[in-house]
Amino acid sequence: MKISKRKLELVVVGLIGVSLAGVAIAQDAAANITARKTDMRTIQANMLVVNDKTGKRDLAGAKEAAGKLNAAFKDLATRFTPGTNSKAGAGATRAKDDIFANPAAFKAKVDHAIDLTDKVVTAVNGTSPEAAQLAIGEVNALCADCHGTFRSGG
Repeated sequence: MKISKRKLELVVVGLIGVSLAGVAIAQDAAANITARKTDMRTIQANMLVVNDKTGKRDLAGAKEAAGKLNAAFKDLATRFTPGTNSKAGAGATRAKDDIFANPAAFKAKVDHAIDLTDKVVTAVNGTSPEAAQLAIGEVNALCADCHGTFRSGG
């Protein structure tokens, strides 16, 4: 069977395209892992601020941190893409395989975190430090639960 030069060129171009797509996917995976680690650090830092400020009844002081907390969870929701688990060779991550084996359960947790941090933002913009403390307490509990289920190493 003779293959024309044109067909051979198309095959080579196709193979190059597939190869480049693989590189792009690997780069996207690495970028998503880096971004979600940043999101988690942002979440942790702003949780501390909101906990501290609401404990001191300083709702105004908690507003910026509450907004950053909410935004970080919204971004985090987009960062657990295929190929971002350690077994995929995407780099060091403490994300358990359960995230990728049962993405609907993980998505439900993250969506709940977004809902709860929406509630925190509303509470710190209100007049009740108690309501803000209750709202951030719900986020604290959810974080502990989610990490217990979906994160290795604590």
